[in-house]
Amino acid sequence: MAIRSTPAEPRSEPPVEAPQIETDNVPAYLEEPLQLILQCLRKRSESPLSSVQVLSHALPSPDKTGHSFPAVLNALVSVLHGKEIRWINVFHAVHGQFRIADLPPGPPATPGPAIGGDDYFATRVFNSAVTVTDLQANTTIAPGRVSARRSASGNSNQPAALTAQARGPQPIVQPGTVNVALIERYIPPSSRAEYQDMFDPDGRSIICDRLAELSNDSGVLVLIYPTRDGATTFMNRYLKPLLDPLLRSLTVLNSFTADLAESIGDMDCGERMLCYQDSRFWMSGMCAALSKEGDSTYEMAYTGFTEVCPDRSLWAGRWWAGQEKPRIREMVQKYFREHHLRSESSGTVALSSSVAATSSRTPNTRTSAEIVEKIINGVVNNPYGDEKGEPLDSIEVGIFVIIKSRK
Repeated sequence: MAIRSTPAEPRSEPPVEAPQIETDNVPAYLEEPLQLILQCLRKRSESPLSSVQVLSHALPSPDKTGHSFPAVLNALVSVLHGKEIRWINVFHAVHGQFRIADLPPGPPATPGPAIGGDDYFATRVFNSAVTVTDLQANTTIAPGRVSARRSASGNSNQPAALTAQARGPQPIVQPGTVNVALIERYIPPSSRAEYQDMFDPDGRSIICDRLAELSNDSGVLVLIYPTRDGATTFMNRYLKPLLDPLLRSLTVLNSFTADLAESIGDMDCGERMLCYQDSRFWMSGMCAALSKEGDSTYEMAYTGFTEVCPDRSLWAGRWWAGQEKPRIREMVQKYFREHHLRSESSGTVALSSSVAATSSRTPNTRTSAEIVEKIINGVVNNPYGDEKGEPLDSIEVGIFVIIKSRK
């Protein structure tokens, strides 16, 4: 994934002395967050760590390539291996069905000093998967609960609140045990449910979930997430030039309604996301609110943004397809069921002649599956129809580092 970095604002306090990371294989936008992680691991007030607990929450789902976590893990292993840190336990947050093969692999066993009889090439990194709630599956919004507060820029277009269902932190590992957590996403979510409470300390927030799991002895959370500008770029330059022609053809060939086509193409979260400055404002406010409660403080130690240019096999073939296929399948199947019932009650033929020709095989189900595959495969494989060709525009993502400490 091509990266163009933009300098971020440094911390106001002088950094604690820490080993320098070899930057040859580390993206520029990760250098400062990684230095902060190492500083926090070294300045713990408790006895030195013999192991490090790391949690990776890669969205929309873990993948072998494309996310930043492998670079973070490899950098930690290269610096900490063979020194005071003997083990690194990695938890991968997953939801629904997943394959072990899709999890990013740990670094290969590397030579290190034998400790307590350990083999010279002993494994130092242990991976496991933990189940996390898919917030995109919950799209219910409480009526009348849209916040009237305004952001730093005076824009009231900030995340709204979810229903009271399942509010508050929902940790997936033991609270207070994680040393390093990373949340990362590079394309916008398909619905508002994941984003609308993200910066609400009392809401259903994936940030608050991960903060609850952090150790209060210099635990570190790194968040990488699209801004509104990044989401707009993705929708207008990456996705719509491919998806819109497909949906137009389906309205003609398969008698799709315009409303259905619009709903399939609508990732309604994008336009409601915050710009980088507003995200920073709300993140700072959330840290301040959380610090007033309990026995921990939350410092926003680093903020910045960068631009990413994911290739099509990555953003379309894995991220978008994996995220959107269940939603598109549900919408198409619902349409076929409702249209079939209407057709039976009125005695008319269902859908168009092209669909009717296939209905004798397995009515509705097989035809809807074929249409879903046509949409997904079209976005993954069809050529761009405009003169611009493959998009060269970058997707802006914000980067935030929060450090949790004991009061």
